[in-house]
Amino acid sequence: MNVEIEIVNRYAREKSCNELLYAPVDSDLRARETRGYRIDFSGEISALRTFAHDVLADAVSEEIHEGESSALEGARFYIDVALRADCLDLEKEYILKFYRELEDPGFTIENLTVFHRYYLFGDDPAIGAERFVRDICNPVIHTWKVVS
Repeated sequence: MNVEIEIVNRYAREKSCNELLYAPVDSDLRARETRGYRIDFSGEISALRTFAHDVLADAVSEEIHEGESSALEGARFYIDVALRADCLDLEKEYILKFYRELEDPGFTIENLTVFHRYYLFGDDPAIGAERFVRDICNPVIHTWKVVS
């Protein structure tokens, strides 16, 4: 089985898209970032959910969204950015290290992908996803997916 978990900071607000770009643009586009985890696993989904709530998210400041639909609505598009499988991902390694030290987690992680999701809000047809991909993603170390 697989599950996608997106972590949303309750207190984060949309910010200018220029915070994501090397060169600012004259646009009212706004951005918001979340982080996510794609987990291939076997075992009890309830145990995996408990793990996610206890380990991946802060109960006070963050909300968990489960499923392949996006957690935030109204975005023009979003970009999922992850490190390539052959790159060292310290967050992934520490999550797996913690998981391996659990006595009986009730599930088995078969594969874990950590990603960041960048949502873009607003209506400026002159500025497309390729502009953000160029500035956010490095093809040497990243994989990405644009979803409209």
